[in-house]
Amino acid sequence: MRSERDGHRRSDGGDGEFSSTDGDDEPAGDPVRMGVLISLAVGVVGITFGVLADAGGLSLAQSMTMSVLVFTGASQFAAVSVITAGGSVAAALGTAVLLAARNVLYGPIVAQWLDGPLLRRAGLAHFIIDESAGVGAAQTSVRASRTGFLVTGIGVFVAWNTGTLIGVLSGDLIGDPTRYGLDVAFPASFLALLAPHLRTTPGRVTAGVGALVVVATVSFLPVGVPILLASLAVVPGMMIASSGGGGGGFGRFGGSARTGGDAERELADNEGVSGENPAGIPADGEGLS
Repeated sequence: MRSERDGHRRSDGGDGEFSSTDGDDEPAGDPVRMGVLISLAVGVVGITFGVLADAGGLSLAQSMTMSVLVFTGASQFAAVSVITAGGSVAAALGTAVLLAARNVLYGPIVAQWLDGPLLRRAGLAHFIIDESAGVGAAQTSVRASRTGFLVTGIGVFVAWNTGTLIGVLSGDLIGDPTRYGLDVAFPASFLALLAPHLRTTPGRVTAGVGALVVVATVSFLPVGVPILLASLAVVPGMMIASSGGGGGGFGRFGGSARTGGDAERELADNEGVSGENPAGIPADGEGLS
């Protein structure tokens, strides 16, 4: 099947590679190298999580179970912080689920890179995170996208769990994490997730309303509940985005508002454009797993 757009055409070689009629295409980068480098960086963050989990009272078994089964850094940091502050399990789980829900939107994109039996693809879905989806989306062929996704997803999984193990085991040696400033890792990570949204009016409105909700309720509601209530701030943000106001969209990284289905259709429309990132997913490891 052939697809043309702006002078770029998809080859019929069967591996999904793209070629250009003008020969000016540049490779997005070696997906293996990108995946390995990102995995090493995430492993360092995993050590920080392990130290904070140990300081928060989680056992080695609990910390490792969370990293193996949950496998999404932002959610894990959130859950541990809520529990450490005395919040309920329900509040911790609710916050973690809200943060992890964004990975569902990557599903339609990643599905186009995977093949084989349903059970195999279901198992690989565990590795759908910001980093693996980002590296895959940055590639210019289906084969390279598949390689980038697998190398990054599995690499981050191994590095994150190894980092968690090291962090928990070294927790007693490090002692109070505030002595080394490790306690700021949690808020710093969320500032990194928030920053790209502030480039658009809908994002700024959502962030502002969410902050007001938390400030207004944090003094009398149980720990973790204000964060859950702050999620309602997406409503005014989405209203502005849907009306076309603000000169910008409500995409995760400043793109237009879209659902997983919208992103999938956009990828199909742009699959012949070499070097583009039609999914709008960061390929440089921005954000947490």
